[in-house]
Amino acid sequence: DLPGKNDRIHHEAQIKKHMLVHEKLIEFYKGFRYNAHPMAIMCAVVGALSSFYHDEMDVHNLDHRLLSAYRIMAKMPTLAAMAYKTSIGEPIVYPKR
Repeated sequence: DLPGKNDRIHHEAQIKKHMLVHEKLIEFYKGFRYNAHPMAIMCAVVGALSSFYHDEMDVHNLDHRLLSAYRIMAKMPTLAAMAYKTSIGEPIVYPKR
């Protein structure tokens, strides 16, 4: 079955709720060279996300796994934009909510 209207509303709310990026993660970008490949930056930063939420995660709990998925999906556009700005040597601009 396809998701209904209420499922869509819930999904959008979860994405908006978890889209902000922790300031410490933004500091992580400063460790890359100005011309580093954006995909290399993305791989490193997404891997670093696990250090922010590891103590709250129970892999056997469906709700925890869904929360982790929403956190990653919600942050991905912001992380990609930050990786791009880093790769071209420009300062990171924090997204508008």
